[in-house]
Amino acid sequence: MDIFWILQNIIISLVIISLFHYIYVYLIDNFTEIKIKDPEIVHSNYNDIINTTNINNKTVHFENITNSSEDTNHDRNMEEELKIYLQQQINQQLN
Repeated sequence: MDIFWILQNIIISLVIISLFHYIYVYLIDNFTEIKIKDPEIVHSNYNDIINTTNINNKTVHFENITNSSEDTNHDRNMEEELKIYLQQQINQQLN
């Protein structure tokens, strides 16, 4: 008798747990908002806002100007600054 009672309780418990699980999953799927946004849409909106910004009733348009020599020069400056900063940190730790 005891074995049947234990098996019955196990089965009923599993059914109740699975029922609550599926109800929880259903509620989460249907009543929550997705927090992940498409980056392309977000960035295109920012670009539209930037390109149509009105300052003193003048429209400002930004263009993507890429100059490879300026970019490499800027990268080199950043690299040199990083080296100097790291060297300073090492010197402070040694002292």
